[in-house]
Amino acid sequence: MKRPFIFALTAAAFLLDPTGTDAQVTPVVDSEAGFIQVSGNGSLDVPVDRAHVVFAVETEAPEAREAVGENAAAMDGVIAALRALDLAGLEIETMGFNLQPQYERGTGEVPRIRAYRAVNNVSVTIDDVEAVGGVIDAATGAGANRVASLRFDARDTQDARMEALRLATEEARRQAEVLALALGYPLGPPLEVHGNAQSPMPPPMPMARGAIAFEYQSADPATPVETGDQTVSASVTIKYRLGAAPDGD
Repeated sequence: MKRPFIFALTAAAFLLDPTGTDAQVTPVVDSEAGFIQVSGNGSLDVPVDRAHVVFAVETEAPEAREAVGENAAAMDGVIAALRALDLAGLEIETMGFNLQPQYERGTGEVPRIRAYRAVNNVSVTIDDVEAVGGVIDAATGAGANRVASLRFDARDTQDARMEALRLATEEARRQAEVLALALGYPLGPPLEVHGNAQSPMPPPMPMARGAIAFEYQSADPATPVETGDQTVSASVTIKYRLGAAPDGD
């Protein structure tokens, strides 16, 4: 009977844990028992069913009060136009307001305030991704002069995260089986498992400043918008015990 022994690898490490002090590891009686540790990854794509658009209203006037007043009137028009669409899951949230003086300076002169610029940002969320083009048209037609960003995501990724974890676990076990077989040892039970599933938000699609106002001079046709999928991923790390080597090896 060949006694088990300890291997040391980088990608798939054979570890020795004589103490069993880790609360997540089953205590080991035989201090010479061999272990194999592997990692697996899994991912799948989920169709998006929600859209987030950030609009900005920018106004400029010689006086601060005038810039703020014009901005408020324009934003009221934008919000009213969006609510008139009566879209499912519509959420409108103000993201920030900014008022700054605009300076000009001639050669050798002290800078002076020539105007004030007010910027108001509003975030719009809808559940109908096919309606995004109409939302952009309605907002820009009502006074929004910048589309700051556009992002899509999936509202419910719970089932996808569980499936990604399953795929990652299967991949990890396949790796462990191949390594154990190549080394001449049967694969024992799992002793420690660490898993993590994520559904990160897709990055927003930035919109060039100034381009939007130019494109929306005509309301015909509606703005085309292409959606995609959101990737859900998971990773697991599993430590397996190595079984006893066959007699005669």
